[in-house]
Amino acid sequence: MVPGAILIAQDQRKLVRCRFELPLDRTSRKVHLKPIALDRLALDSGPDRRQLTFRVSLANQEKQTLSLDVQPPCLTDYEGQLRVDPSQLEVDETRHQQWVTQILNGGLRVG
Repeated sequence: MVPGAILIAQDQRKLVRCRFELPLDRTSRKVHLKPIALDRLALDSGPDRRQLTFRVSLANQEKQTLSLDVQPPCLTDYEGQLRVDPSQLEVDETRHQQWVTQILNGGLRVG
């Protein structure tokens, strides 16, 4: 048996750590992890810290790393109506101006 571990973290904050053993005659193993409330994670972390990092190690050597962006909850319902107070939304003015310029120049494609 080869000892292994899975670590899910956000920045330096460890969210999930799971140890497992991989039999020597196997190249893979399914590991079930406890759920993470991603909607709370995205809201609590601020716009610049919405990324999870998954690390898999075998025999104390890191074998795989994957980063995953966590999107905030949907701001609209299925009809397109806002679910939040618009005055509470953060707006990146630079990004907004780039979008407006692209739309006016016909260069922004949706979909």
